Amino acid sequence: MQTKHLTPEEAVNYLIRTYGIRYSPKYFAKLRHTGEGAEHVKFPARVYYTPEQLDEWVKSRRQVRRTTSEPPILQSQRKAETPDVLPRQSNRKPARPNKKPAVELSRDMDVFELLAKL
Repeated sequence: MQTKHLTPEEAVNYLIRTYGIRYSPKYFAKLRHTGEGAEHVKFPARVYYTPEQLDEWVKSRRQVRRTTSEPPILQSQRKAETPDVLPRQSNRKPARPNKKPAVELSRDMDVFELLAKL
């Protein structure tokens, strides 16, 4: 028996029917393009999913939480030795170091004095 291949729209409907998970087709496409989506088959220019691939993807994205104050941990990332609370990671860029101006300016300088310092 051959496995049924689902289009992205059918895959979204499958997730709603089976798991109650609602994704828009556009968001599902974004997940696919960023590599966070379910495994898929491309033939020749169309994308297809199997129900088994979608089931595995949902299981891998399941999050384990004990409280709402700790960050979510994917079940696939959790290990037996993982501490209860993981340190939060910041996505912010490090601050730029304070740079001193190349020329010290004062209010009573005129343009010619400034040019002479450069």
